[in-house]
Amino acid sequence: MQAESQSNIALLEGLVEGWQKSGKTLNAYVKSYDWAKRIDVSYDDLTNLTRQYDYVVDVFLIDDQGNILFSTAYAPDLGTNFFNGPYSTTRFANTVKGSLSSGHTRFSDFERYAPSIIARRITSPIVALVVATKAVTKADVDKDGVQQVFVDAENEIGALAEAFNQMVVTRGEYETALEDKTHQMKMALSELEEQKYALDQHAIVAITDIRGTITFVNQRFVDISGYQESELIGENHRMLNSGLHDEVFWRDMYLKVSHGEVWHSEVCNRVKKGCFYWVDTTIVPFLDEQGKPQSYIAIRTEITKSKEAEQALIHAKEGAESAALAKSEFLASMSHEIRTPMNGVLGMLGLLQNTELTADQQRKTSVAQSSAKALLTVINDILDFSKVDVGKLELEELDFDMRHLFEEFVESMGLRVEEKGTELILDTVDMNSPRVKGDPGRIRQILVNLVGNAIKFTQGGEIVVRARLQQVGPDESVLSCSVRDTGIGIPDDKRKCLFDAFTQVDVSTTREYGGTGLGLSIVKRLCELMGGSISVASEVGGGSCFEFIILVKNSDRELLVHPKINVDELSLLIVDDNATNRMVMREQLENWGAHVEEAEDGVSALAVLKERPQPFDIALLDMQMPGMNGAELGRAIQSDKAFNSIKLIKRSHWVC
Repeated sequence: MQAESQSNIALLEGLVEGWQKSGKTLNAYVKSYDWAKRIDVSYDDLTNLTRQYDYVVDVFLIDDQGNILFSTAYAPDLGTNFFNGPYSTTRFANTVKGSLSSGHTRFSDFERYAPSIIARRITSPIVALVVATKAVTKADVDKDGVQQVFVDAENEIGALAEAFNQMVVTRGEYETALEDKTHQMKMALSELEEQKYALDQHAIVAITDIRGTITFVNQRFVDISGYQESELIGENHRMLNSGLHDEVFWRDMYLKVSHGEVWHSEVCNRVKKGCFYWVDTTIVPFLDEQGKPQSYIAIRTEITKSKEAEQALIHAKEGAESAALAKSEFLASMSHEIRTPMNGVLGMLGLLQNTELTADQQRKTSVAQSSAKALLTVINDILDFSKVDVGKLELEELDFDMRHLFEEFVESMGLRVEEKGTELILDTVDMNSPRVKGDPGRIRQILVNLVGNAIKFTQGGEIVVRARLQQVGPDESVLSCSVRDTGIGIPDDKRKCLFDAFTQVDVSTTREYGGTGLGLSIVKRLCELMGGSISVASEVGGGSCFEFIILVKNSDRELLVHPKINVDELSLLIVDDNATNRMVMREQLENWGAHVEEAEDGVSALAVLKERPQPFDIALLDMQMPGMNGAELGRAIQSDKAFNSIKLIKRSHWVC
């Protein structure tokens, strides 16, 4: 139909005419202005043809001599001759010759050649697909791992190429992932092999089925059991049973592993020759998809030597404990027999001192009595320690006044404190409900040890005993007490073992201050027996602070501490050179409602008295103040008629 189009015929005739008139070669003419002007208005029908059919790439106008005068694609074919040019041997050229010579319409077979023919748009994509398919089959891909086909067409071939490209991309991604998984698998297998090697060097490994039949053993299992691998595989693991463990032991193991749990214990097995060996055993069940065990792996470590050492140590410990128990029981049972003669010696020495003795005899008797008392103290410490050590020390439960216990104790220590020139201060301000049940004798024993040590190691300065009683439930209260001194202190390296038996700060301390080294050990044991504990803080040259807590029961007769008279209207003056004394006294008195003022020495006290419009009701005077002591201050106050109404209380130490 296109060949018979009058416009196409006119265009072909015009191009032939223009070429002949130009005198140029065909190749030069198709590039001339005359050629372009002739086709500018006459080639629309041919270009529309290529737009209507996707498979038509190019359309030619050829004269009867085979000259190509027009090409819709403007391909390099334009300006050549089909009969003697570069494309004269193609199937399409032969078809054109036959059509021109016969005058009949002919069709050419498909053929691909460069740069273009009518079927190239069809064959090029197909050929590209074939080449790409072969490359994929041979795994001949590009650097990105994908060999794709690019087809610029929105038809069936384009859809086929797109599907092919997607297949190639997916295949590339799959192969990349497969390579990663393969690499990871190789690394995991390598690591697993290394771990297995390391495990085999140390552990005894066996795998059994759920009935206990051995399915695998490593070389260490073979070596330690004395059996060959062939003798173990297929046999039940019970062949190694030593008979040392009872049925309950094995039943516990079976119940755990059969429920999918890990079991761990120490097991004694029997080797082929009959002797025993110990292994630290862990059995892990392998579970199926339903979570039920399908096999067990047992990993063991030989502990025969450590087990033997442990047994030897246990026997040695039992022997030592038995010997220590016998010794302690002997000492505890001899308590009365040892103390009675010593008390007799002390009694006779006391009676002897009441007779007429010469000065030399009196001196020797006093030395003997002092030595006997020191020996009795040592005996008491050792016997108490022995009783605590064997658990024969029993605590009493008496109803008593805790505050009164502390006050009596401080009073009893007054003489020793004065001899050392030290001030002993008791602070029980927060002990408002002091009635409790417990063992007052043992509490007093704790205080004697702690305050006695504080007095022993403190020359001058002060010792402050603070006690707090706090109810922690309907039936119990906590007594917390601290004993702080300004003595020589304790080195850091000695504090760690201070509460051990027979321990003192150093040898020189033993020589200078004496003692058994059992006092603090007994205190620690007593605190623990009463449900408490003890601790210490100290600084060399800066004093020490021992603090203990114990549990006591609440008394049914509990009473609040109140003064016997109403002190709300009283005004008091405390005169003491020790700031701690003044603070403790002031807190207690103000807690009761009194008005309190302070003075640090006699001169300051007289100045306060003279400046006050109304005289104080009571003045509390410290007897041991430097400069003007309490007695001198009392006489100065009494000599002034303005202060006649003031009541004076003189104390050598304070109890609050």
